[in-house]
Amino acid sequence: MVSTSPPGAFGLISPSVVDMAMGVGTTPTFAWSVSSNASDYIVQVDTTGTFSGPFVINKTVGIVYSYTVLVSDGLVLGTTYHWRIVAENIYGQAVAGPRTFTP
Repeated sequence: MVSTSPPGAFGLISPSVVDMAMGVGTTPTFAWSVSSNASDYIVQVDTTGTFSGPFVINKTVGIVYSYTVLVSDGLVLGTTYHWRIVAENIYGQAVAGPRTFTP
């Protein structure tokens, strides 16, 4: 049976289970748990915590449960970043996060 529900609740796993992680590095791997009914995930990183843009990273990654930041994504040592994951399908979205880290 095909679901007609929005994505279910899910959680962030890494780079740290603790908010305000320090020394994460400029190419962390973000990981999250499964959201039921999600058709894809969006990785969002910004420097303000408002997630209203412009984003440092705003990438749709499909049905995977991790994303490794690329050098070309341009994270800078000593800068504080806020990250979250958005699960989505045609019926809506669910958001996990945000969390904060500093490479």
